[in-house]
Amino acid sequence: MFRFALLVACLAPAAAMAACPTGDDLKTGIRFATSGGDTEEFSRFTEDTVASHYYVGGVLDSRVLLARGLYLSEYLVMKDGQPDLETRSTYAFPMAPGDMPLPAPGGVFSVNITVKDAGALYGETDIYTSGQETQVRFGSCAYRMIPVEFRFEPDETNSVELLHWLPDLGLSYLAKSTSPDGNDTYSYISIEAME
Repeated sequence: MFRFALLVACLAPAAAMAACPTGDDLKTGIRFATSGGDTEEFSRFTEDTVASHYYVGGVLDSRVLLARGLYLSEYLVMKDGQPDLETRSTYAFPMAPGDMPLPAPGGVFSVNITVKDAGALYGETDIYTSGQETQVRFGSCAYRMIPVEFRFEPDETNSVELLHWLPDLGLSYLAKSTSPDGNDTYSYISIEAME
């Protein structure tokens, strides 16, 4: 009896880990839930781009395209489940998504991009500053995480976004936003692979 109990105890962590999503699950999708009840679903859009669909109260609110799962390349608000093209913002980088660097602890990536927003076209400098690698948990699932601070110039508001880059999944999510309007924190509490 003791040996059986010991065997079950040893196998339980392995079974729990097997249930945690991996980067391969981006093919069908990975769903996160926030402490406020919203959900965010990530899936492979192209070979080097990840799509994020954010749901508020079960209703699709926005879609974001992330080059290499990190760099914002498109933002679009959804209305009645359909894209509201008047809200579309695009961010053009001077290199292909596959050539963009992945975050490394202590690294800085600064890049000049072209933004198209509400018909206006302008340039800005995006600055991504990576912190030290740590670990983040969603329920029983633990992942390596590199915090990435995002700023852009010129920016009179001195806004800052804190992204959590998960190298084992190949995606990032917005953890905190700081601006003159206040601070918003997003707490993700669970994760699951979608069918």
